[in-house]
Amino acid sequence: DLESVPPGIGYQLLKWLENYLKPRSIGAIGINPEVKKIYEVLGFTTGIMNQFFILNPNIKKYKIALPNQYDHPKIKKTSKTSLHEIKYEDMKNFQFYNYPRKSLEFVKNRYRNHPIFKYHFLGAFFNKSLKLIIIFRKIDIKNRCCLRIIDIQGDFNLIDSFYNQMVTLLKKYNAEYIDCLNYGISEKIFFQWGFSKRTSDTIIPNYFEPFERKNIDLLFAYKSKDPNYIIFKGDSDQDRPN
Repeated sequence: DLESVPPGIGYQLLKWLENYLKPRSIGAIGINPEVKKIYEVLGFTTGIMNQFFILNPNIKKYKIALPNQYDHPKIKKTSKTSLHEIKYEDMKNFQFYNYPRKSLEFVKNRYRNHPIFKYHFLGAFFNKSLKLIIIFRKIDIKNRCCLRIIDIQGDFNLIDSFYNQMVTLLKKYNAEYIDCLNYGISEKIFFQWGFSKRTSDTIIPNYFEPFERKNIDLLFAYKSKDPNYIIFKGDSDQDRPN
């Protein structure tokens, strides 16, 4: 009975988490503007997640995205990065660098063993060494599909452009685009990889259950004892069945 919940219970729960569990970090994604103000008073870092994307240049008419005034990147430089799908077992010696610090056990329980969603793993290899793991899933809507990156782990700085490989992936799935919601990775790195940053001129939807063909800003709040805190859509409850 929601009416019986006393006021301030959320604040009390938050303080209990901080005082008794003493986590290295605590955060939330998808908060509303009013709650954002409360988090700021409590000393949390807040903001809006950036949304980066690569459109499939072979799609003539988009039904999910709405790309207005968009020019496809023309990347001619030969990349030293090899990008292809891998299996969970291919990650056994992978090093996790980012904060909050994750592990293969986390990847197995959060993604590989998900009871409903099917997640795919991309490996980005630089000089034949696995440097990045990109976790994504396919979303089917309106007789079309798109790909959504849910998490990225690894050493971002050792990877150059993989735009052409991403376009090949989009062709494989016949997907309109691939996108990624993130906070904490420099937009220069995403641009180097071949992504564009979503602006008001281009619609890259966020809601699919039910589908809404409009841009949605995702607000976040976090407090961390570790530097270089990095957030993805999979780090909260935003990527879940509705």
